[in-house]
Amino acid sequence: MVEQLKGVVALSIAPFTSNGKVDEEAFRENIRFLIDSGADVLVPNGSCGECYALTIEEQKKVIKIAVEEAGGKIPVYPGASHSGTNIAIELSKYAEDVGADGVQVMPPYYYMADVVSHYLKICGAIEIGMIVYNNPEVVAKALTPQVLLEMANKAENLVGVKDCTENLNMTNETIRLLGDKVAILCGTGESLAPFFYLLGSPGTYSSIVNFAPEFPVEMNRAAVKGDYKTVMEIHKRLTPLLNFISTHGPFIRVIKGAMEILGRQVGSPRAPLTPLTKQEKEELTKILENLELLEK
Repeated sequence: MVEQLKGVVALSIAPFTSNGKVDEEAFRENIRFLIDSGADVLVPNGSCGECYALTIEEQKKVIKIAVEEAGGKIPVYPGASHSGTNIAIELSKYAEDVGADGVQVMPPYYYMADVVSHYLKICGAIEIGMIVYNNPEVVAKALTPQVLLEMANKAENLVGVKDCTENLNMTNETIRLLGDKVAILCGTGESLAPFFYLLGSPGTYSSIVNFAPEFPVEMNRAAVKGDYKTVMEIHKRLTPLLNFISTHGPFIRVIKGAMEILGRQVGSPRAPLTPLTKQEKEELTKILENLELLEK
């Protein structure tokens, strides 16, 4: 299962209709787009998919559709996070039942409490793989490399870590301790991907893959070849977009805004998030033009 986790890990958005429902056909279309564009792994129902704003039944619907559309072409590791262990188990078992290759789970984000037990209970309830979503922005503190090592030693199906710590010293230590048996993946996308690749990470998550797949795909190809000159050239070219995402977030607003500008109707993000303003769209349009994603 560890071998599956490499390359471009595509974070799918959740499209909504004008009346706020999950747009099933648009979602299916986007999954096909991601696969056809060169994604190596698919992660629906994560932060980019607004999992926090979906009901449990909506999350199950999204998971099932993603597995159906992937059709075994690439591995699917849907988000199955919840602040309650039993509900996270319910989502994880559902993902397994409909054919997912694994699940991605963040720590319990209301009370951290016994986080090791939370993960071990979920791992013990399923036979498919588990990616630990290490995201201190959401749960207030990062899981340390030592805690991750403890969990990996106790759960054979813990196969990956989505590292969103933005702490390269911690990332380096995590790769040193776990990298021989667990895939440590860049969770922050193209902004830190070059540095993760240099540290030995086998892949990176990407949200811009929803509208600009050529950049993460080419960056990964160059990294696999050891062509870090090209990696950094791509990084430099993407910097205005990455800076815009950072300053006009949460990032989902920008991803959906860019897709809309490019003619992909995916609806607005759900409250409490808001769509991009007119001024933000104008600024983003110029960035997309400079990336040659739009004609000037």
